Amino acid sequence: MKKYLVKLADHLDKKGLYKEANYLDWVIKKASEAEKSYPESFDSLSDEELYSLSAHVGKNYKEQFEGELVSLLTKLVPDVTEGFLKHVVNKSEGFQEKLENAVKFGNSVTGATKDFLLMLVGMAERDINAQKPKDISHHESYEYDDYYGDPEFRPRSKGIMSDWRRPFDL
Repeated sequence: MKKYLVKLADHLDKKGLYKEANYLDWVIKKASEAEKSYPESFDSLSDEELYSLSAHVGKNYKEQFEGELVSLLTKLVPDVTEGFLKHVVNKSEGFQEKLENAVKFGNSVTGATKDFLLMLVGMAERDINAQKPKDISHHESYEYDDYYGDPEFRPRSKGIMSDWRRPFDL
């Protein structure tokens, strides 16, 4: 299909219909962007699970939405932290609204739900990485005098500008 659209855009260019050809190029580009690739962990999700999450959107379904969301996140990101799951539950109304808008304006329920879950998986992975201890062994160590220079010219303990010893005050 894409191949034929490209041929059509070329044909329109040759005929001098540049505006129409540019519009068709834009359509091809948008269609290419829509073909997202999801992580392998998303292959384990069934359409029923995705529909179940998107069906539990609204004020009356808060607990069901939270339960579905937590179970899907733990399935997709096994190392997810308890703190992140609590954050998701606390912000569930906002997440429900985001998913509802994604489904409303998306191409399909499953695609919009996968995009929504991809956003949350990314947040969970950043949270996991933030919890890991940082390796600072490659940092050099500096002495106090390396930052502040000669101790003779440091401010005295009062910290008032007139107490500074400058070379011309000696």
